[in-house]
Amino acid sequence: MNGKYKIVLNPYDQNKLSALITLDNPQAIRFDYRVQGKTAATDFFYSCEEYTVNPDIVVVGLYADAMNTVTLNVYTQNDENESFEIMLSTEDQDYGDIPLNLEVNIIDPLMADSTLGQGWFITSEGNGYDINGDLRLTGLLPWMYGNLKIIDNALWSARASETWDPDKHAFAPRLYRINLAGKIAQTLAAPEGYGFHHDITTDNKGNLFVLGSLLDNWNDQQKLECIIYKFDLASGELLWQRDYSAEFSGAMVLDNTDTNDVHFNSLEYIPQTNQLMVNSRSSCTIIGLNIDTGDLEWIIDNPEFPTLDSNLTWPSSTVLTLPTPTVSMRYLLRRTENIRPGREKIKWLSLCLTTDPARMRKALSWFVISSLTLFLIRRPNWILCLPFWPLI
Repeated sequence: MNGKYKIVLNPYDQNKLSALITLDNPQAIRFDYRVQGKTAATDFFYSCEEYTVNPDIVVVGLYADAMNTVTLNVYTQNDENESFEIMLSTEDQDYGDIPLNLEVNIIDPLMADSTLGQGWFITSEGNGYDINGDLRLTGLLPWMYGNLKIIDNALWSARASETWDPDKHAFAPRLYRINLAGKIAQTLAAPEGYGFHHDITTDNKGNLFVLGSLLDNWNDQQKLECIIYKFDLASGELLWQRDYSAEFSGAMVLDNTDTNDVHFNSLEYIPQTNQLMVNSRSSCTIIGLNIDTGDLEWIIDNPEFPTLDSNLTWPSSTVLTLPTPTVSMRYLLRRTENIRPGREKIKWLSLCLTTDPARMRKALSWFVISSLTLFLIRRPNWILCLPFWPLI
């Protein structure tokens, strides 16, 4: 193998604690790298198992204002391998008023290590800190609009600077797929006159679902924030766009909202039923949708804000008879064995999603770290931890 390589620090002018390494090698290779941490628990390790000719090796997890040691290993399909020890300096960079270290109070070290591991806390300013409180990621603030989510090893979000009419209703005209160094790999545009908002999800079958709304001229017939888009991830094609105004015709909404405000604000794929689950904040309802067509398959309401008839017919023609009065329901999708005694009473909770094969049977779990609420997304080799605030 040819041992020549080039390095560019902060290659996309986003994350100052990232680097791009390019190898001059005609052979297809796979690679892994490790950024040496100040302690063994804070090493950052990443591996790519796909063989590629001249891959772009994006290194993240560098320390700020420090000389970083990175060990890069490359492997060919002929079982050749080569290791490089690379020194990357971030000492001359200007970090402005970003704290380079935070004090992290860990109440339960075992829980912290098993959940956070070599992942990072991400603050509302878009800066990531490891379990020791050292800055390891910065520059995500332009993407901190709505939810940051990881799909197929990439972040999906919108630019805060592009939101439409932020003083009234904030919508994003475009949705971006980016990596942790800030490189834009894909852009999805909302249809003319519409925008994205709040949440996205995937069915892990190549489809992306996004909440949306009409940008102007809404009325009691054309509800606000009640549209869902389905995109093909590979091509970026819009497969369908569904407006659920008719399903909420006459529905009662919260007193502090517009009369036409349905306000879908969370969207999740449920693999057990192969459905989309959507929450309407203003009408206090949860709906289940057909993943292929977007058709409504079930709805749960709050008796304070009724939307249901006395009888609800499912697609199978089975009639669901509701008790009178209906019981006020509070929805919580979870695995009860993952909840520690007494934690249900704590106001601030965090949702941990894991793709670690050893944890696949526990796809949803709850945990609390001190008084700080965090959203963790765990990958096989790392976890990304994001702010998670209650929506009410």
